[in-house]
Amino acid sequence: MGAFVGRRRISDGILISLTIGAALPYGAMIGKDTTDLTKGVVADTTATSPNFVGHLSQPTKVGGPTLDDLTWPDLYSQPVAVGGQVTLDRFQEIEAEGPAFILQSGTGALTSGTAIGTLLSVKAGVLHVVQAGENATHRLTQVLTPETAGNVRIVADLLPAVVTI
Repeated sequence: MGAFVGRRRISDGILISLTIGAALPYGAMIGKDTTDLTKGVVADTTATSPNFVGHLSQPTKVGGPTLDDLTWPDLYSQPVAVGGQVTLDRFQEIEAEGPAFILQSGTGALTSGTAIGTLLSVKAGVLHVVQAGENATHRLTQVLTPETAGNVRIVADLLPAVVTI
């Protein structure tokens, strides 16, 4: 699946809590539903109206946490049942690895050779190289050695404002 690390949390006092209707990992990129603003959906900034608002602070899981989830020592990674409310984290910088967070094949794929400074967009909840007509939300700052062979691992900064390419 992959790994996500939020770095440099944005501490402006704004808390966003949305109902999530799908099973998603911690750190998943979330946007607001266009018809029900209390619901979160997988982010997509390729549309005319970018909807990335933050990252899941806890994973969501069908049926909610199991006994194994509750006995694991990391209280912050306990899943919330699909359909439950989850608070979103907002980070100035993120580190991500794997297909759950990064497009690794096809148009816009990130590779170990992607140039530092490349603008990134979010499509179907994963970062990819921004394409013409899309909205950039992040800038690639580092390409790291992945923990899992075949994955791509990056560090990206949140742009101060959305940039339409």
